[in-house]
Amino acid sequence: MDIDFAALSAAAAFLPPANAAPPNQAPSPLSSYTPAHVVAGKTPPLPNTLAFSKRHQEDVCLYTVTSTTISTTTFSSTSSTPPKAPHLINCSTITSFSPTHVPSQVLVASTPSYPPNAPSSLSVVNLSENSIVKSFPDVKGTIIDISSSPVDDRFITLEDNIGSLDVKVWDQSSSGCQACGSVSGSKGNSGGVAFDNSGAIFAVAINQVYDPESFCCIKLYDAMQQQTAFATFAVTRQMLHQALVSKGISPHAASSFAARACGDWGGNNCIEFNSGGDLLMVKGSGGVVVLVDAFKGNVSNVFTEHLDEVEVLGLETGGTSGAIPEVLQPPATAVAAFSPDGKKVLVAGRGRGSSKGKKIFAFDATGGNGSPIAEWKGHAGEIKSIVCHPTLEIVASVCQNTVVWMS
Repeated sequence: MDIDFAALSAAAAFLPPANAAPPNQAPSPLSSYTPAHVVAGKTPPLPNTLAFSKRHQEDVCLYTVTSTTISTTTFSSTSSTPPKAPHLINCSTITSFSPTHVPSQVLVASTPSYPPNAPSSLSVVNLSENSIVKSFPDVKGTIIDISSSPVDDRFITLEDNIGSLDVKVWDQSSSGCQACGSVSGSKGNSGGVAFDNSGAIFAVAINQVYDPESFCCIKLYDAMQQQTAFATFAVTRQMLHQALVSKGISPHAASSFAARACGDWGGNNCIEFNSGGDLLMVKGSGGVVVLVDAFKGNVSNVFTEHLDEVEVLGLETGGTSGAIPEVLQPPATAVAAFSPDGKKVLVAGRGRGSSKGKKIFAFDATGGNGSPIAEWKGHAGEIKSIVCHPTLEIVASVCQNTVVWMS
């Protein structure tokens, strides 16, 4: 039976609570956000796993995920009342995570430590009861990313199946996989999946690490006809180079930076649509954040101002336009998120030698001169995840401690 996505979208709409911006009112400037709550944590979380409950109420539910635990923190969206004490449950080794439409239920992929190469287990977990609601047995490899549909109970997974990547479509009403396809040309644990806000389209980003000229390959699928991608975009190193040069970075420095950006990246939430569905964000290696036009496939922006020159090996100047840093540590997937209106980007700074690595930088998604429009301070360590509430003017970020920002 065909699904009427317009009807589903209308049914999924909710009246905005008190602190949501009215439809005709511009959102608060990002420079006005300040830390409203700080929740202490004991263990750094998995990168890019911080998430809000998909259904908002006056009490906002925030999930923080480590390799073995899921913590639920609830706080008011309309007052400064301190958050309730986090509710913590223990899990086996978690590889990926996604909220569902039920605030107390989440999708969890975990992998046993023994035997080697054992497939992931995939389950819906009730956090309030610490119980498994449903298990999905059709998993053959390690799940590296999950994305839930914003309009129904479907979700997609990206699975490393010993040398190949499998994209699978599931429905929470059934334990079996609804559709499955393999994506060639990628290394395991190198890519991600994401639904757009309508639930009608999903994207698969593949990190083609065997091709030194490729940053990534993005495939777009009709969520109702999942077998074949209706569009494929190849994002190349040359495209990154051109975007950097257009921002005033010297050709030599841009070439070096673009080459390093094409490193190994992937995993939780490494690709996402903005709210308008016209932009895709790819969180690449070494803290690189790339925006891609979701209709044409061209690179619309590359952000570099959040990177710190303290974190360099053989600083490359390449001209008078400034240096691009090369990180000392192995490349890590960038930490970033779209603002709720889809027009701004929040990026975690990188810099172990200075305070830059403890800041969040806000940028215009497509305009501006590349300089941050706001900088947020409030973290004591390296930021592991950022998430914006889809409808409220609330942002959360986490190093070891979680900071909730409000305007």
